Amino acid sequence: AVWPGVIRAGTVSDTMVSTMDIFPTALALAGVKVDPSYPVDGRDMTPVLRGTAQTQHDVFLHYCGFTIVAARVGGRFKVFWATPKWYSNDPKNGSVCLQCCNGVNPFSRLTGAVATQLCGCEEKDQDWHDPPLVFDMAKDMQEENPLTSSNWPTDAGITLEDVVSKALLAKETMEMNVHPKPDITGAGTCTAGLPAVWRQQCCPGCHAVGFPFPQCKSLLGRNCTCDRIPEFGGEEEEALGMLV
Repeated sequence: AVWPGVIRAGTVSDTMVSTMDIFPTALALAGVKVDPSYPVDGRDMTPVLRGTAQTQHDVFLHYCGFTIVAARVGGRFKVFWATPKWYSNDPKNGSVCLQCCNGVNPFSRLTGAVATQLCGCEEKDQDWHDPPLVFDMAKDMQEENPLTSSNWPTDAGITLEDVVSKALLAKETMEMNVHPKPDITGAGTCTAGLPAVWRQQCCPGCHAVGFPFPQCKSLLGRNCTCDRIPEFGGEEEEALGMLV
């Protein structure tokens, strides 16, 4: 970032911000005040840009579709109630996209290639954790080493229990105040949004049919689902269509 007289050119920060913060930050710098009745999810990150404050998000919620699956607390710790199931032929690897793990093409097993689609966001597409997983994003950005009371960082300034409690309170408050189901366009659901054809791919063996609200169909015209990943051999017809 660079801001003559405010931010020295080439300044880099690892403070957590969100793309949602750009809008309120631009308004604040332009001197525009937003009416309190107008909901804005982002935060003015001017203090972060000036280097006078850490993240403006005490708790930042992460979604899969319309489901809250994780939360970032104090910009440092990340709490996971659910993680996407790993359906790739490769071993799970935090250095690659963990969100591209659903819908393995069964024929890729012949060549060893990895052919996957986007993760689903229904309960069956997630591994749920109780207690939740907690990671230190300051020292473990690939989220490979879950924290417990025995390895909790001494410089945290907060306990593991308090991190989880703050995350849970924010999650429950949001769920209480925001309707959890998709709107009429189907936004947030697998291949049901507009325009779903390029927004989210269909499972292997399926293709998008219909406009303006396309659905994934098999070669036989039946609805497709991504929740069944067949083993290679003996199930070719099911593998091709992934039929309901």
